[in-house]
Parts: sequence; C-alpha cells; structure tokens
Amino acid sequence: MLASLIAFVPAATPALAGDDTAPESFRAEYRVKYRFFEVGRYFLRLHVSETGAYRYTSVAEPSSFISVFTGRQLKELSRGQWQCDGPVPALYRRSVKKDDGWKDEEVRFDGDAGGSIPADALDPASLTLALMHDAGSGQLREQYTLVDEDGDVRRYGIRDHGWAEVEAAGREWRARKLEREGGNPDYTLTVYLAPALKWLPVRIDYTDKGEAFEMYLVDVEGRQAVEP
Repeated sequence: MLASLIAFVPAATPALAGDDTAPESFRAEYRVKYRFFEVGRYFLRLHVSETGAYRYTSVAEPSSFISVFTGRQLKELSRGQWQCDGPVPALYRRSVKKDDGWKDEEVRFDGDAGGSIPADALDPASLTLALMHDAGSGQLREQYTLVDEDGDVRRYGIRDHGWAEVEAAGREWRARKLEREGGNPDYTLTVYLAPALKWLPVRIDYTDKGEAFEMYLVDVEGRQAVEP
C-alpha cells in the first residue's frame, strides 16, 4: 500500500494522562473499492495507554476473489510515545503475505546511531496519526519527512483541498480533504478527516503501482459522532 518508512526522533516530553493532545483509543473498519468492485476490508486500531504509549495497527484483508490475483495481505504496526506535538514512533513493522509466506520488515527508530535520519521523520502508519493530530490542532505542517525502505529521505507537502462531503457508515460527513504531494506518482494518498469523529478518516484514497483504490468507513468503536 505504502512504501516502508523509518524514522528517528529524540526523546521529548510525553503527553500525560488526561492531556487533550493524546487521542482516545479506537477501532475502525473500512470497505475497499477498486473501480466498481468491493475488493476487501481495511482495519485501523489505536490503543493509547495512560502514560501516552501508543500502539497503532493497520490490516488490509483482500476478499478471497481478489486475493487470487493479488496474492497479497498487508499488516503494519507503529509503536511509540504520544507527545504534545503528535506521535513519536519507536518501532515500525511491515508484514506482507505472498504466495511463499509472510515477509516482515522491521525498523527501530533509535537504531540510527549516526543520526542520518531526520528528527521529524514518520513511518507510514504514524503519518495518518500525525495528520489527524495536526488537522485537529490547526497546525498542519508545510512538509512531512518520510524515509523509505531503502533509506532514502523524502519530503512531502500536504495540499489542503478544504471541506468535502463524504457518504460513509450510513450517513454524510463533513470532512477535511488532505492530499499528499510529491514523490512517486504511482503511490499517492488522500485522506478525508471528519472533525465529528475527532478527525478520524472517513475516506482514504490511494494508488498502489498506479492502481487506484478507495476506502470508506463502515464502522468505528471508540469515537462518538459529535458535530463541531
């Protein structure tokens, strides 16, 4: 779905229990569309402890029909500490299932003893968390720094398209449309963040090797819809 990314961020003051900057835990389910077909499900889960430690996972499960052609399942894990300015990942793991079994890639961000990785870099999972945090606080950055699986540093801009109406989970949502700009045009990302769900994505569009997919929220636990 997205290339592997690695990051190193120095220690900072963690978000304390009850701090408004720390998000609530949630579990969200999305249906995945390719052209006119529903091709699978996508799950996001965030758990945040009282000390601000977070564990964020994403799981892509293709339908049995489409998996015959793709032969691929994807799991991602981001683990770290929630700071006052957003997530600080400590570990990123990406697991892809192909015909010959699972292939895992794992990066520990504090393993960059030489300091070659920028301090503000994020992994692909924590990027979504950072956008949720920054949009909610009104502090979207001009650039987000990512490092791919080959160790190449990439910087992406975020284009703010303003407000859009998204139909998902049986209703219409007012959502902020944010598009990642720059990088390989065969891999793009656009998220629609709903303030009524504390900036949870209600729609995610992405391209993988030039193929366009759309994901729409089906169900969510841990987020009570409240209109701002």
